[in-house]
Amino acid sequence: MPMLSVNVLMVQGLFFDDLVVMDVVSWTSCYVNYGLPRQGVVVFREMGLNGVKPNSVIVSSILLACLELKILDSGRAIHGFAVRHGMVENVFVCCALISIHSRPVDDGLLIFNSMGRAHSVEPYASHYSSMVDVFSHAGHLDEA
Repeated sequence: MPMLSVNVLMVQGLFFDDLVVMDVVSWTSCYVNYGLPRQGVVVFREMGLNGVKPNSVIVSSILLACLELKILDSGRAIHGFAVRHGMVENVFVCCALISIHSRPVDDGLLIFNSMGRAHSVEPYASHYSSMVDVFSHAGHLDEA
């Protein structure tokens, strides 16, 4: 992480609690994209408690934070949120879902295969890239 990002994050942390307008941009700029997944998950929960609806960028970031922290039950709950709010058609959310469900490979493949049938989403190169990552992490290099 570049030093500038750390400094920006430290400044944000000093005044974040005192912001009058708490919108998606405010929440996104704090923690989620600065390599601090645990704080990002905490902020995500605070968003819900404060009535701030996350956008697809935040949802995809939090899904990956859940994967990094190995809190897959939270990731599955956020998957449900994404479905209920029509975010599964977003390429970033979909790739994050493939990643979070890839810990058994079959779940990741199930999500990938359901994109077209259940959600009418045509896979892009980034979706295929996510599946290559899923297979390679699982040691299935021939399938990758």
